[in-house]
Amino acid sequence: MNREIFSQQNFGNELGFGKQPCLLIVDFTNSFADPKILGGGNINAAINNTEKLLIQCRNQSVPIFFTKVVLDPKQDKDLLFAKKAPALL
Repeated sequence: MNREIFSQQNFGNELGFGKQPCLLIVDFTNSFADPKILGGGNINAAINNTEKLLIQCRNQSVPIFFTKVVLDPKQDKDLLFAKKAPALL
């Protein structure tokens, strides 16, 4: 990330943590970290930085939330997502 470019465009301003911060981890699945899977294995820096952030948030009692894909057979009888990308499940 080039901070100079962000600064010129007036992007990337800090907001602070607010009154009730939380940490939201989105779509960190094992398959994204696995280099044997297409598109995987290229997020090691993100994993390492997230681990550090998790430690800090836990030390400060900041609530932490994780998201994951959950398939509901009632909503998707054919489980199309599972057929399309089974490695991600």
